[in-house]
Amino acid sequence: MSSPNVTEDVFSLEKEMTPVKSRRLQKVEEIESEVDSNDSGESSEEDEELQRLKKELAKVKRKKKEQKSQEKKEKIRKEIEKEKKELKKKTEKQKGTAKIDDSLNINSLRKCPSIKKKAESAVKKILEIDSDDSSDESGDTTSSCESDELSDSIKKSKRHKNKSKKKSGIFDHPSDEVVKKQLWPQSKLQFEYAGSKINFDDLEFNLFVAGELEILSSSKIGDVERIGRTKLLKKIAYYTELYEWKGLKKMYAHIIRQIENGLADWSKDFSEIETPILIKYVKSDVKSKKSIQYGENKKPVKKEETVFYCSHFQRKKCVHNDSHYGKIRGVDKYLQHICATCWREDNRKAYHPESSEICPHQTK
Repeated sequence: MSSPNVTEDVFSLEKEMTPVKSRRLQKVEEIESEVDSNDSGESSEEDEELQRLKKELAKVKRKKKEQKSQEKKEKIRKEIEKEKKELKKKTEKQKGTAKIDDSLNINSLRKCPSIKKKAESAVKKILEIDSDDSSDESGDTTSSCESDELSDSIKKSKRHKNKSKKKSGIFDHPSDEVVKKQLWPQSKLQFEYAGSKINFDDLEFNLFVAGELEILSSSKIGDVERIGRTKLLKKIAYYTELYEWKGLKKMYAHIIRQIENGLADWSKDFSEIETPILIKYVKSDVKSKKSIQYGENKKPVKKEETVFYCSHFQRKKCVHNDSHYGKIRGVDKYLQHICATCWREDNRKAYHPESSEICPHQTK
């Protein structure tokens, strides 16, 4: 058994140790309290920043709502203005119709310019239809009284300045329809002729050539047209020896009109057009030479040069567009596109085939 002294010593040791233990615990508690205070300080700072951000977000949302409300207000205002305008127009129309209904009678209709024009155009169409029917019944011959009535109706329509969009074919001319407009020589003359009111029929040969050369030097035409115009100009220049200038102008005008109407283009060969037009305009001196050539006491004309003509050209079967080299009895010769008969009989270079109708020897 232990003695009571030993137990008392133990208790006394524990009493001595308690102050040490309490000091350590105090230090630990102090440290923990400091940490807690630091944590609480940091958390308070974070809470302040969070609150500030929330306030800013609330401000932005408020501004956004205000903008949306303003946009909605503006949209509603525009719709209100639009409705007001439409309502105003409707009321004005109703007032106008009410006024028209009040003042609507025959005299007021006659005074209205638009209705008057429509009535006049309708009357004109009726007159034109009547004139067409009468011409069909009479076998394309109209009487003098019908033509007088038609001219009177035309004069009345001119007095009233009635310009209708459609008109009868009875008023059309052969030169009205143009598919592709072409340049004419009188429109391109320069110097003192520029701006003058000169017509194509008034052109002499020198002015015609000047106008054509202006067209040929223009950049507005293509290569095909330039080649075709050059060939036509050369042909007309050669033909002036044989045919009257009036006939050559008619031939040129006929070719240009065919191109404008879309019936031909500048790559076409116009020899078929030349024959029926130019045969009427053979020069009188050419005819007199022919009569002298076939006179009783006339001696044959001596040829001063040796000329070779293309035999295929005489039959309109030559593949070349102009004079060219070819073989005669194995020898190269320059074969010209001239009329063989005119050269043999008249010692004259005529630039048409022997088989052409425009050859003066064909009319023998």
